Amino acid sequence: MITASLTRGAALARHEVRILAQDPSPLVALVVMPLLVITFLRPAFRSILVQEGYAAANGSEQAVPGLTVMFSFFVVSFGGLMLFREHGWHTWARLQVAGVRTVEIVAGKTAPLLLLLAVQFALVFGLGSALFGFRLHGSPPAAAAVFLALACWLVALTMLMFAVCRTDQQMIALTNVLTMLFGGLGGALVPVDSLPSWARAVSPATPGYWAIRGFRSVTLDGAGLSAVATPVAVLTGSAVVLAALAAALLHRTPTKSAKGTRGY
Repeated sequence: MITASLTRGAALARHEVRILAQDPSPLVALVVMPLLVITFLRPAFRSILVQEGYAAANGSEQAVPGLTVMFSFFVVSFGGLMLFREHGWHTWARLQVAGVRTVEIVAGKTAPLLLLLAVQFALVFGLGSALFGFRLHGSPPAAAAVFLALACWLVALTMLMFAVCRTDQQMIALTNVLTMLFGGLGGALVPVDSLPSWARAVSPATPGYWAIRGFRSVTLDGAGLSAVATPVAVLTGSAVVLAALAAALLHRTPTKSAKGTRGY
């Protein structure tokens, strides 16, 4: 049964990868937009990092990972479009009639988000190095561990939001709010130490805080895997909780409306 479930999920994942390959809009939002914002914020970040004691910093050490993390939250919107599109096209019921369970549909259609996020991080980090002098002074495996933990968290959030939201527009609107909230409180727009006291107190409750904390350890402090163990553990543990809650709620998924994705 497990093998059959994996086979069905993999087939759905391959289908979504083919669709993503034909649509450049996700990469515009995930790659072009953060690069543009980095261009404007890097000088300000340089001044802040120098004041923090990083005399050799050029600002990209904060700007590149911070803006990459912030804009990565938009992947939840694209995952929502993938899922709600099946309702807009009236193919969700056909998949279920064919024996595909709800959890399998959701897992199969959100798994390609991991690939999309990997492309985003590779391009923004790579172009950040070429355009802005960004460097990983620490361990690449440590940075990869932080990325993987954040990517799993975002996929789990996508599943949960789909289980909770009744329409694609609700999911997109909520994603936009969470992107700004998690990005701002997490330290993507300004370092956490520069935030108001109330925001500093709340920021550890956001995934952006732990992801950016992990990346800062690698890019600014030259840290290795042991230094990012806590951020990775927090992100991974909370991702498991979100995924478990999503799986429980998906068994009683309410009727979905997908007017905004019928022409997608």
